[in-house]
Amino acid sequence: MRNALFNKIGDDRKKERLKIEMERERSGHESEPLLSREQLLSLTEEAIGKLPPVCKAIFKMSKIDGLSYKGIAERLNLSVKTVEAQMGIAFRKIREYVAVATFELIHDR
Repeated sequence: MRNALFNKIGDDRKKERLKIEMERERSGHESEPLLSREQLLSLTEEAIGKLPPVCKAIFKMSKIDGLSYKGIAERLNLSVKTVEAQMGIAFRKIREYVAVATFELIHDR
């Protein structure tokens, strides 16, 4: 059951990517990136800045300071599972923020 759900989610994502690619081809922008590297970096930094404080601290310790989840857990007196969960939340929120902002930028053109 669980694998079927993951397969369904994966299939939906593939369909969405294909739809986006087809739309870009139809509009003649297949080789033009939606955002510049600088815009994407800026949006990502904004998204990180909007994370809840503990989530942001854990994310920065992992991705900027290079600490392992175990190292972060020991420093913050948390379980490794809590660190994993917070990283999952951080990635999801960053992805969502960047996706919405990208959509808004594209449709404001």
